[in-house]
Amino acid sequence: MAPTASPSSSAGLGNRLFRLKSQPSSHEKSPKWRERNKTAAQWRLRCYRKPSAGYCYGRLLRWFYDHKTRQCRMFTYSGCFGNFNRFSSEQECLQVCSPRSLSQPVCGMGPEVGMCNSSVPMWYFDAGMGVCRGFVYSGCGGNSNKFSSCEECMRRCSGDYHARGICKFLTRRFAKQFYKREPTKSHESRRPSESERNLSYPILNAQELLENVSRPFLPPRLEDSAENSMHRRGWTKGGG
Repeated sequence: MAPTASPSSSAGLGNRLFRLKSQPSSHEKSPKWRERNKTAAQWRLRCYRKPSAGYCYGRLLRWFYDHKTRQCRMFTYSGCFGNFNRFSSEQECLQVCSPRSLSQPVCGMGPEVGMCNSSVPMWYFDAGMGVCRGFVYSGCGGNSNKFSSCEECMRRCSGDYHARGICKFLTRRFAKQFYKREPTKSHESRRPSESERNLSYPILNAQELLENVSRPFLPPRLEDSAENSMHRRGWTKGGG
């Protein structure tokens, strides 16, 4: 089943994010597939296969095990066929493919600001979106889902996107939002505000991504959402 996008506001897409559904597809719900998957859970060779998107038209967020890096990463599954190197969560992926390692889920964890008083621009992987986002880190504490740059974050957690192309735009956008904050205290000495704790920085805009990031580097779902919005608003050829 193809994913649905969140409704746009009257002002257009603005800074809304189009999320992919992570629920099982109809193919994954079938008793036959479940039985095969249960058997395959004991088959470690599945973890050495390359991720396969399958042949349908859905876009579902799934995880695969990268045996070269010994880490689990995200990819976009079409909804049918493919292979068994496919998991619904990072934790499940690690449990099956790396049960004896000390690896802990990183990319599937929610972002944490931490407990100190600094304001440090950092990046976390949003597993619901399949893309990295900026947030304000307090300087200590928190969890492992934090990276010093967008490219580092995308390379670690995403198996789908070319990090350099998309991160060039995202970094510029996040920096603009970060330095627009209230300059009452230096960024290095004040604790993140309540709004910063809630990670309220809107850094993705599908229309701006379409205009600023070349198509080979653009996440497919954001490209589609932008084009759909343009069509609704009559910006495409033949639009009224």
